[in-house]
Amino acid sequence: QVRGAVTNAFVNVLNRSLFLGEQEEQMLVPVLDMCAHSSTPNVQADLDVQGKSIVVKTTRDVSAGEELTLHFYSTEFEGHEWYVMYGFIV
Repeated sequence: QVRGAVTNAFVNVLNRSLFLGEQEEQMLVPVLDMCAHSSTPNVQADLDVQGKSIVVKTTRDVSAGEELTLHFYSTEFEGHEWYVMYGFIV
């Protein structure tokens, strides 16, 4: 049971984390990780200059009630890598 719990925790961290900053550091960002993936996102997120805060900006006008979307990675992965990281294939 412990092994299953540890595996489940590891998978949850993997598929809920984002890569941000110039060096694309992997981090958990509560709430922001709930954005859907899009190849044409309406928001972008990055670290502030000091690397202590997450800055989220819209990339275009966003209507009230419209889903916020992010492009999860700046580099493209193979389909199986998307599945391992996020549980879906783009």
